[in-house]
Order: sequence, then C-alpha cells, then structure tokens
Amino acid sequence: MRFLLPVLLLLGWQETSVARGRYFQQECDMEIQVRLDDHVHRLFGFEKMHYVNHSPDTLHFIYMHAWPNAYKNDRSRFCEQEVENGNTTFYYSREEDRGFMDSLQFQYGNQVLAMHLVEDQDDMLEVELPKALLPGEAIDIST
Repeated sequence: MRFLLPVLLLLGWQETSVARGRYFQQECDMEIQVRLDDHVHRLFGFEKMHYVNHSPDTLHFIYMHAWPNAYKNDRSRFCEQEVENGNTTFYYSREEDRGFMDSLQFQYGNQVLAMHLVEDQDDMLEVELPKALLPGEAIDIST
C-alpha cells in the first residue's frame, strides 16, 4: 500500500500536466460598427475580425454564433427549451417582438466565404475558410 499511493499520485500529476499542455485559447479581435434605424426598427452592422489559431490543429472552418436568430420564431431551439422549462412567454409573443439577423455574408478580402447552419440551428453557423489555417496563423474576416 505504501508503494501504491506514490505511484497513483505520480500518475495523477502526470495526467494533469499532460492536460495542461493541451490547453489553448483562440484569439478573436473584433471591430464592430452598428447603425440604428429607429424608424424601421433595424440595426445595420459591419464587423472586422482578426482570428488567430492558437490550437494545435489546422482549421478548415470556424463557428460563428448568430444569437439573435434564436429569437426568430416559435420553432427555434431556444423557444423549445423555454417551453420545456415551463415558460411560454416567448412562444406566445407577437412576431414584431421577435428578431433575427439576415443578410449575413462573411468575406476574406473580396472573396465571399461559404457558410451553412450547424445541425439546422438558426443561431450557429459554420464558415468555411478560404485556405487551411495552420496553428499560429491568423486570418482577417469581415461581415
């Protein structure tokens, strides 16, 4: 037993050290310009993103959240979750009280990037990169 405890502690420390070595945090610096047209109740926006791949993996696409699309209609996953939790306020809300983003277009320079919904989720997009983004490389994308 005296021998087993130090071995277990050593294995636990080694596993923790390996896990720490794999940690990374992606970097995304953003510049956002937004204009409100209060007569038609619309926001118009433009974003520039500088994305740095700090992961050990080569990326061929990145995920983008389109959070306002969760409030698009009474069939969204957000609405389903609210109803499941017993809250029907959004389900019975008026259409003019809901919102969403449209006219999204991601670009790399002048090149329009392909994008599609993730698993039919209106609020999650997969944006295909124009070329593989290697570890440590960066890309500038606008929308």
